[in-house]
Amino acid sequence: MTTYRQDMPPKGGYKPIDWAMRMPRKGPSGYMMFAGFAAFTSVAAVGLHYNYKYLDRNRLEVTESRIAVEPLLRAERDRLYLKRLRENREAEEKLMADDPNWKVGTLNGEPIFHNVRGRWYDPPLYEYYSMVKYKDYYRHTVEHTRH
Repeated sequence: MTTYRQDMPPKGGYKPIDWAMRMPRKGPSGYMMFAGFAAFTSVAAVGLHYNYKYLDRNRLEVTESRIAVEPLLRAERDRLYLKRLRENREAEEKLMADDPNWKVGTLNGEPIFHNVRGRWYDPPLYEYYSMVKYKDYYRHTVEHTRH
């Protein structure tokens, strides 16, 4: 015969059942997050300070180099300007070579540029670009202002 044995609770009873929902802690506390934010902000502020000093040094260097090169660029621009005026004068001589009464730099015998003091006079742009196509004149004078 088999004897049937029923399961019984242990002596002293079962432990109480923990039925309350307990969420595990995730991440640092609020104080730790605030301390991390303060540390990160202070390190970033120091980094920005050194970055601004670096950018200021570079800006100063670029500005000084532009100031140093400006006379050279201005002299080169003036040289090209005078060279262009000389080319215009030579083109006028070549164009009006067949007319015996034509004198270069005058219009009907009157000088175009009447300068009492003997100072430099910049000719108007249409005179400067007189020997080029209108398309090139437009491109040099108007088109570059749109960009």
